[in-house]
Amino acid sequence: RHAHPRSRARRSVPSRGDSPSTRTMRALATRGKEAAARAIAALNQTAKTGLGSNAGIAPSPVGDNTFRFRGVVGAAKPASDVVSSFDSPRSRKITIDEAWLREALRDVRARDAASTFERAPDRFPSSSIRRGAPDASSSSAADTMGTRYKEIREILRAPPRHWVGNGFHVFPVFHNRAFTKELSPWLMFDYAAPKEFSPGYERRGVGQHPHRGFETITIAWQGEVEHGDSVGNRDVIGPGDVQWMTAARGIIHEEFHSTEFTQRGGVFEMAQLWLNLPAKHKMDPPRYQPILAKDIPVVPLKPARSEDAGKVSSSGGECTIRVIAGDEKTYGVKGAASTHTPVELLDVRVAVADVDFDVPVPDGHNTVVFVRRGGITVGEGKKKVEQQGVALMHLGGDTLRLTATEKDTEILVLAGEPIDEPIAARGPFVMNTHEEISRANKDFMNGLMGQ
Repeated sequence: RHAHPRSRARRSVPSRGDSPSTRTMRALATRGKEAAARAIAALNQTAKTGLGSNAGIAPSPVGDNTFRFRGVVGAAKPASDVVSSFDSPRSRKITIDEAWLREALRDVRARDAASTFERAPDRFPSSSIRRGAPDASSSSAADTMGTRYKEIREILRAPPRHWVGNGFHVFPVFHNRAFTKELSPWLMFDYAAPKEFSPGYERRGVGQHPHRGFETITIAWQGEVEHGDSVGNRDVIGPGDVQWMTAARGIIHEEFHSTEFTQRGGVFEMAQLWLNLPAKHKMDPPRYQPILAKDIPVVPLKPARSEDAGKVSSSGGECTIRVIAGDEKTYGVKGAASTHTPVELLDVRVAVADVDFDVPVPDGHNTVVFVRRGGITVGEGKKKVEQQGVALMHLGGDTLRLTATEKDTEILVLAGEPIDEPIAARGPFVMNTHEEISRANKDFMNGLMGQ
C-alpha cells in the first residue's frame, strides 16, 4: 500500500578538518536526506564499535552528523575508488557514494560488530581485515549464566497517522526505516490503534489491489477484517485471529471491515505487517493461511527471578506469549504460521508491573519490540519504551529482558533472520531489481497477475 520514498537529489555539504591527512564530512550521500540519514547512522555505529579502525577508516564523531577520518579517506588517490566526487583538499568538501557506503558498512550496521567487517580487495588492497570483537555496551550484555541480552540501538516514536482507504487509520511504525535491509526480513508495519467506528452500511476498507514478492500478515485485536482474493479465498478474522497471505508471484485482494462489524460498529484495532520473501520464493504460487486465535499456541511468560513467581501468580492476570511464528527449539512449541525463512512473531501480554521477564529471540536475528499498550523497559540498561513506541534492537544477544512499567502491558515482538538480497520496492510490489518491478506492473496491467 505504500511506495518506498526515493529522492534523486544530490547534495554535498562542506565539512571541517584540521590537517591535510584528516577529513571531516558532514553529508555522506548523493541520493537525498533519507539516504544521508542511513549513511550517518552507519558511521555512528562504526565509530561506536571501533570496527572502522580495522578497515583504515576510523571515523570519530566531532559534532552533529560530523566525522573525522584517517587513512583511506584522508588522501585523494586511495579514496578514488569510493569517493564519487571531492573538491580540493583546501576546501575539504567530500561526497561519498551512498550506495557504496551502505554496502561497505553493512556488516557493521546489520551485525553489531559481531561479524567480520569485509573489505572489497579492489577497493582496499593494502592489508587484510581482522575480526572485530563484539562490544557488550552496544550489542549485548551477558549475565553470569551465559545469557546474552539484546540491547536497544534506537527508539522510534509514533509518526502522524493517515488513512488507508476509509477503514484503516494507521501510522507507519517503521517510519523511514521501512523497506530497508536494516529491519530485514520485515519490510513495513502499519498499526491502527483502537478507534471507535459508528454503526453504518457503507463498506470501510480498501478495494482490490495487487501484490507480488512478499507476504502480508494481518492481526486483528478488536473488530473484524474481511479478506477476499483472486485465488478464491474469502475469510473473516476477529479478535486474536491472524491472516497470513503469501503474495509470491502475484495476488489481487481486498480488505474491509466485516459486514457484521460495519453494521454494529465498535472499537477497531489491527496491524498489518509486510514480510519479505527471498528471491527463490518470490515467484512461488500464492498462498493463504487463516490462523484462528484458538490455534495459536500460548506459552507462559516466566519471571527472570524465581522470587518474583509469587507476584505473578497472585496478580491473577495473564503473563503469556502467543507464538504466531517461531520454532519449537526456541519456544517449546511450533508457531502457528508456516514461514519461508526463520522468523518470530510474538504477541506478549504482561499483567504485572516491575517484574523482569526474559523472552528468547535467536542471536543474529533483526528484532523489533513494539508496545501496543502500557510501557516497558528493555535490556539490562532498562531503557524505557512508552506506549506505541518501537525499539530497534542490536543483533547480538539471544534474549530480550522486558519489564512492564504498567500493569496489563501488551507487546508485539517481530524478529527474523536477515535476507541478504537487494530490495526494490514500489507501491504494492517488492522484488530484487527495478526491472522485476516493471515486469510486475506490466503483468498486472495485462491481467496476468493473481492467477
